[in-house]
Amino acid sequence: MATTGRIYSSRRYAIVAALVELFKTIDGTGSFRTNVNRSVYPNLKYFEEVVDFPAICVTASYETRTYQAGGYRDRYLDVRIMLFINEENPLDKCEALMEDVESLIEENGRLAYVDRDGSTQYTRDITISSLSSDEGTLDPMSVGEINIRVQY
Repeated sequence: MATTGRIYSSRRYAIVAALVELFKTIDGTGSFRTNVNRSVYPNLKYFEEVVDFPAICVTASYETRTYQAGGYRDRYLDVRIMLFINEENPLDKCEALMEDVESLIEENGRLAYVDRDGSTQYTRDITISSLSSDEGTLDPMSVGEINIRVQY
């Protein structure tokens, strides 16, 4: 049996790719407090694998569906954003990078992404679930984590 359309298929990696491109714009100019030098990755890296700091890793996590009347589905994708810092005053730098990422998320709740068919789609909303850091235990390094929920 062939499928006739994929209007409700998962778009996990397309959304992650769009977030990666969004975070690459953190360049230290304007209102940005940090510059990531485009060191943003669509997969998790171990600290020792990261060459250029600061760095951001974006990974898809759980995806859930809420079924509505008329066959409509709300889709929710949890995304984990890891921040890696290795410099003087790492906790301050981690906080600044978290602010930059949070600002971009707040400003881009309706984020454009391209699905597997090459069509431009949009998220409905992106909300922050949690923010945390190592709180200085790894000095001179720091790791931050931001968990978001993408509705699409």
